[in-house]
Amino acid sequence: MDFRDLGDGRMLRRPAVNLEDLATDATLLRGHFELDERRIAGDHSGVRGEGSVTRSLLAGTGLAGASLGPVDCTDTVFDGVDLSNSRWSDVTARRVELTGCRATGWAVSLDRLEDAGFYHCRFDFSVWECRRSAGIVLFENCTFRDASFSGQLDGFVFRNCNFEGIHFDASSAVGSDLRDSRLQGMRGLITLRGAQISADQLTEVGEILAAEIGITIR
Repeated sequence: MDFRDLGDGRMLRRPAVNLEDLATDATLLRGHFELDERRIAGDHSGVRGEGSVTRSLLAGTGLAGASLGPVDCTDTVFDGVDLSNSRWSDVTARRVELTGCRATGWAVSLDRLEDAGFYHCRFDFSVWECRRSAGIVLFENCTFRDASFSGQLDGFVFRNCNFEGIHFDASSAVGSDLRDSRLQGMRGLITLRGAQISADQLTEVGEILAAEIGITIR
């Protein structure tokens, strides 16, 4: 099992997939699909389907406007995938990694999210609902302009992210880590019970919380 050391005693489990040995599959993610150890590329924009993707790579794949679900993704890597304006429902994702993905307007409903890494992705205008999270869910160098994140956000770690315009509506956020991100412009901070901030963020957090509960600072 491959791990990423976050440097503070936490370890993120990475996808267990051998990217060099994958066979290219031209199958569209349409109807019912069960893909295992496949490299999936090409344009799948607007498709409708359900199924599973296991030990696979989606590289430069076009999924704009797609409607997928239920979907089970395990040990899968998404590299430069276009997820804009797509809708994913009843998703289970374990040990997944998304890098450089365009997820503007992505609406995703997650039954379970476990050990996931999101790197240099754009989640502007996206809508997330996470019913259950486990392990570590890492966001690094991501943007969330006018995005909405709700549900169980336990173990969500944000590093060098821009929260301008994001709205949180968390049921819990135990172990979530906001210490390395810019909080200015976020909403719903009061719902992130159990999250961690740094001492340097206290002033910023105080201003956000005051605005959320209707206190005017003069």
